[in-house]
Amino acid sequence: MKSELCILILAAGASKRMKEAKQLLPWGSTSLVNHSINTALATRANATFIVLGAYHERIANEIMDNNISILINEDYESGIASSIGAGIRGILQSKQPSGILIMLSDQPFITGKYLDEMIDTFKKNAVSVVCTDYDEKVGVPVIFGAECFQELLELKGDNGAALLISEYKTEGIALKA
Repeated sequence: MKSELCILILAAGASKRMKEAKQLLPWGSTSLVNHSINTALATRANATFIVLGAYHERIANEIMDNNISILINEDYESGIASSIGAGIRGILQSKQPSGILIMLSDQPFITGKYLDEMIDTFKKNAVSVVCTDYDEKVGVPVIFGAECFQELLELKGDNGAALLISEYKTEGIALKA
């Protein structure tokens, strides 16, 4: 059974240190970006979106599944917050989900099973945030409830949602990846 939840894959970065599209690096029999898409599509989320920015034409041409909605962030150079905003706005144009699971295209060890565990935890508990616990800190993948969408749209710069995750951490749930 699908949940009332969308997945947003962030894949807009320029990979400046690598000087190439990290999203297109090989992973198993595919690329990092296609692996993350396959992982997302294997979950109980009801829709999957991806935000592209740098190299967006090359990456879009490499995406192998048409069950994903591609969103373009022309302002990707201003930081990850602009990609989060572009993704949230794009999702809200066609869906009104109870939550959005944000994941990165370069976390290949995150499994669909883990994402489903996050989705189940979100659905069973009245919390605003379900995030990933990395012992020393919490982070993505993360699910934000609808009550957080406006705050996500207001993020600026390259801090991403870390501050928002920390703000809601005490009233949210952190799961070990």
